[in-house]
This record gives sequence, C-alpha cells and structure tokens, in this order.
Amino acid sequence: MLLKRDPQVIAAEIISILGDSERYQAMSLAGKERMGEPGAIEDVAKYVLCELGWKHRHDLYCALQRRFLYPLESVKKEEVEVSVE
Repeated sequence: MLLKRDPQVIAAEIISILGDSERYQAMSLAGKERMGEPGAIEDVAKYVLCELGWKHRHDLYCALQRRFLYPLESVKKEEVEVSVE
C-alpha cells in the first residue's frame, strides 16, 4: 500500500482499515507472514546489521564524517597552539 505523505490521508486510511475487519485481518496476516510474530523486528535488525554488512557501512560512514565533515570538533583545545605574532 502506498500513501501520499500527508497526515490527513494516512489517518483516513488507518481509520478505514480499522473499520473493515476483513481487510484488517488480511493485512494483519500478511504482516505476520512477512515479519513473523511480535518481536521479530529484533531478528530482522540483527540480520540487516550482521548479514548485510550495514553495521560496517554505518561505522565507516561515521568515521569518515568525523574525519572530513567535522574535523575541528575532534580536536581538543589543549592540542591547539595559539600564537600571536
């Protein structure tokens, strides 16, 4: 299901789903088949992090960001020599 990113549209669709028990049951069943019983999202997150290598990509991105986007923030004031000539 694709919806417009509009809170009113999303709210109306949620109300529509909750008001249609057959549709609600079908969507609930489809979600359980795809995601598993409640709590399965933890397993999905672990799979994405470990098996797909997202953790390594995240760590690399953070390291590059610290090094190149915010290089001065990582420098301690004590490490900077100030001289006035």
